[in-house]
Amino acid sequence: MSKYTLELNEAIEYLTENGEKLFDFDYDLPDEVDKEKLEQAFIDYYNFREIGFETITRFKDRLKVYWKMVCNKYSPIFTNYYSNFLKSNPLNNYTYEIDDKNTFQATPMSSLDPNKKYATTINEIQGKRTGSQNLDAIYKVFNGLYSVDNSPFNNFIREFDNLFMGVL
Repeated sequence: MSKYTLELNEAIEYLTENGEKLFDFDYDLPDEVDKEKLEQAFIDYYNFREIGFETITRFKDRLKVYWKMVCNKYSPIFTNYYSNFLKSNPLNNYTYEIDDKNTFQATPMSSLDPNKKYATTINEIQGKRTGSQNLDAIYKVFNGLYSVDNSPFNNFIREFDNLFMGVL
């Protein structure tokens, strides 16, 4: 490592010690995109790369400006990616069937047979339910997409190579 530059992990450590965060700014992305996972994927990808600026403040400023520009560029790509996935995903068409059987035990609140001194009935309700797969399960599939090489998430992250020194 050079004496005059910092790796991203060292910059983050410095920021943390001073009560700051690398991503301390707001930016817009579709609701389906997990911002924390995207930020962590960025950190993981560039963790040992040397920042391409003389100070951490300049690096953060350039990151903020460039991050927002790339978010604007990729927002429609992410939206399209999610909508196509939801249309074509077999999990979205998955259905389930559950047999319901509810049994109500005889209690003192049950109706009494006038000829007996105790509750005598047990009520049963039977039926079936069907439905579609919950979207939460589908979004869980997306968690793995942050590490797929050709996903728009990794293409998004690779957009920031110019913020780091050219040596890998």
